[in-house]
Amino acid sequence: MSLNRFLCALALLALAGPAAQAAVIFVDDDAGGANTGASWADAFTDLQDALSAAASGDEIWVAEGTYKPHASDKTVRYELVDGVRLYGGFAGSEATLEERAGLYATTVLTGDLLGDDVQRFQNYEDNSDLILLADGLIQPVVLDGFHVTHAGGACCNKVGQFSGKAMFVRDVGDLLIDNCIFSFNRSDFIGGVMQIERSTVSISRSSFVRNRSDRATSAIYCVDGCDLSLENTAIIGNFTEQGSGAVHVFFSASAVVRNSLIASNRAGTEEDDGSGGAGLSVTLDSEMTVINSVVAGNEAIDGLQFGSPIGAGIY
Repeated sequence: MSLNRFLCALALLALAGPAAQAAVIFVDDDAGGANTGASWADAFTDLQDALSAAASGDEIWVAEGTYKPHASDKTVRYELVDGVRLYGGFAGSEATLEERAGLYATTVLTGDLLGDDVQRFQNYEDNSDLILLADGLIQPVVLDGFHVTHAGGACCNKVGQFSGKAMFVRDVGDLLIDNCIFSFNRSDFIGGVMQIERSTVSISRSSFVRNRSDRATSAIYCVDGCDLSLENTAIIGNFTEQGSGAVHVFFSASAVVRNSLIASNRAGTEEDDGSGGAGLSVTLDSEMTVINSVVAGNEAIDGLQFGSPIGAGIY
């Protein structure tokens, strides 16, 4: 390179300015400072503000507490940001991620907007239709250390809609879900917790407990090119009225289940047969590999589909 070209390159770099620094944005619902997200003392009290401020490469640290997508509007959800890593479970004083207190169960993202839910999924009509949305994300995204609960699941009985479960994932290149709990979510259609379409999703060290779907697939619906990895994860005590598995891999999708527990899930009622099993289900040009995992105690009520027995554990 000639001296003139070298000097021109230096000038262009100077004009461009320094590269943007990745930021840590703090969220604490108990914070009483300036509400800028710049530190624990001045943390945002609303997670929506942190998501609005975040850019690719940033991290959002969330202290234990209860967070709602909106105070009253059930159609509002948290929308994950391309390239942003979202970490919960902090006590609210940590200086590094390694110091995180691990308060995952009490870092709650809830759809119970009025705080009036009771047992057996009652009073869910006014809950958030959807708590988390990941849509059209190219850069790696992380959701780590949260308890996602009480999605109401109002839907319009149409596959592909955002509403109807705790989390909807579509056209995402790389999503890691780690150290998360999904419990007491309800959908009136498919996928009591999560629907994944045309995305690569890895779920580890997480649990799906006591979620419900009124139609099919009580926990995870992996469909239409979904590539799912489940590792060190428990899927326990979920219920669907019409079966298709707590995890259903469907229509040119694939999944690997490793070192996990799929237990005590139920499908069907006396009126609606459990079709496609209560534990794991694989249909329509899809594949699933199960490695070093336990599938036990799952129950398909009546257990008939087109007059033939079906697998309560794996179909």
